[in-house]
Amino acid sequence: MENENMRSIFSFRIKLKSSWNLFIFYSFIALLLTIKFSSNIYPIKFRWAVEKGAKYKVVSYVYEKKFRNSVYAGTVELRNKAVLTTTGVKKNSGFYEGDFYYYERDLDRKIPFHLKQIYPTKFWRDSLGRFTIDRKFYMPVVRDVPVFPKKDIKPGYMWHAKGMEVHDLKQYGLKDAYSIPIDARYIYVGNEKINGRNIAKFSINYIISHKGKANIKSYLAKFNKFLMKYRRNPGLFKYYKKMLGNRLRRLKMAPKRILGACNQLYYWDIEARLPLKMTEDFHFIFHLYNGDVHEYKGISKAVFKKVNPMKKHETDKIVKKLRKKKFKGIGIKKDKRGIILVFKDILFGFDKHNLSKKAVKNMKGIVKILKKYSGYDIRVEGHTDSIGTEKYNMLLSNKRANSVSALIAKLLGISPKKVSWIGFGQHKPIDTNKTKKGRQKNRRVEVIILTNE
Repeated sequence: MENENMRSIFSFRIKLKSSWNLFIFYSFIALLLTIKFSSNIYPIKFRWAVEKGAKYKVVSYVYEKKFRNSVYAGTVELRNKAVLTTTGVKKNSGFYEGDFYYYERDLDRKIPFHLKQIYPTKFWRDSLGRFTIDRKFYMPVVRDVPVFPKKDIKPGYMWHAKGMEVHDLKQYGLKDAYSIPIDARYIYVGNEKINGRNIAKFSINYIISHKGKANIKSYLAKFNKFLMKYRRNPGLFKYYKKMLGNRLRRLKMAPKRILGACNQLYYWDIEARLPLKMTEDFHFIFHLYNGDVHEYKGISKAVFKKVNPMKKHETDKIVKKLRKKKFKGIGIKKDKRGIILVFKDILFGFDKHNLSKKAVKNMKGIVKILKKYSGYDIRVEGHTDSIGTEKYNMLLSNKRANSVSALIAKLLGISPKKVSWIGFGQHKPIDTNKTKKGRQKNRRVEVIILTNE
């Protein structure tokens, strides 16, 4: 298996080298063309806008193919969303706080996305694009990209800058955020008009060849040294051997070598001093300590925008309209996320995840009011009480949230991409689980119109 891994690594390096040679060739052609046709364009000083109180939203869609030991393992559609606010400004740097949302759905199924994980984050970014961030944060994945030169530049200019990719590799037995250094190469390709805006285009490329951080040999030495303390106590020796053996198996799932390449075309709004959109293709291969090879390849596209949350008087107006209808079994409230419809447990049959006929009728009435606000994303959250097993409650909350999200997308007549769902099981109670009344309040589904995004 080791020989196969070495051949795979060698083969992939040849591919990367070939890809890089093509990149250099096309870069040279682009450079000649941009010099020829852009000689009248004045040099531009590129900087990130830093504005206190500004709110931003980034949404990307990823189409990713997976392979396990060279065998195709499926294609998944991913959605990533970041909602960030500039809460502080110091000199030429902004302090950003917010959340990143990670979603998945099967590629061939046109259904709402399953929200799998929410990652909070806080970081500083200066006007050149350089990050200062605590290593504990998983997001954003790509950091210090783009980083701009200090001087004014014209189309055809090439430069490079250090950056970082950070990944959540818990599935590989690694608990902490996993960082991979990158060296990104940039080309200022040229300018174009998009919707009347002056947009600069940058080609950004980098190759990864990263050695894994897990030290199996060191762990084995510590493993054996620790066990020797209990060689005269068979009971404890057996217990610790099993516990440490399980840890060793998890360590062997970790990547021994990560190889990859990423090519981006970045569109930059010159006047706004902010990104507009980005397209990307990527290819990564993980060689694990246990000999397995995991491969990920795909394409992605992202859109960046400055957010104007719905005004308070507008949300108050919608809430007032909804409350006036007095939908039975449905509570109406609002918080920092937006407008929330709370579907109480009585709208579902016992141990059922489909809404009752009465609940569907109420939903149709609600939809009539919400249709004019269908430009906002909607998230559906499922919750249970603490009766029953944690696994059962999580499954039921997921099923109910999924069922409601599909119905909302259908009734509103909007793309399922604008609706997502997540089940929290018993982990987010709003009342005590010690009383019947409290448990009844905790059994609910919340539909959130995200008016603050």
